Amino acid sequence: MTSSSRAGLVVAATTTLLLILGAGALGIVGPGGPVDLLYVGAAVVALVGAVSVRLRPRGMTYAFAAAAGTVLAATAVVLALGLHRSPGVSLGDLLGLTVLFAGGYALAAWFCSRGPSLAAAGEGAH
Repeated sequence: MTSSSRAGLVVAATTTLLLILGAGALGIVGPGGPVDLLYVGAAVVALVGAVSVRLRPRGMTYAFAAAAGTVLAATAVVLALGLHRSPGVSLGDLLGLTVLFAGGYALAAWFCSRGPSLAAAGEGAH
């Protein structure tokens, strides 16, 4: 594993930790609740994805990009359902957290994509 992919893994792990703590302790959509599970889904995508590709840089690039997309999709669902208008929900906070979490996973994907090619990394041979 290259230093760039290690950095990606650290960024993704930090983003996942913040997302889980944020959803569990504080709530992302208002004071929290079942709708926050949409965001926890991004953490699941990142974790399952990274494990399923055996922490290979190219695979982690796709897994973390998918996690970023999941965060954006969760926010799109919240906005489409009008949940951002609920009491105790701040649209600014919701969008800020979306940028934080999706940006964290996107940055992790970018770091992982900066590694050597598959052939140079020896990932093609098993």
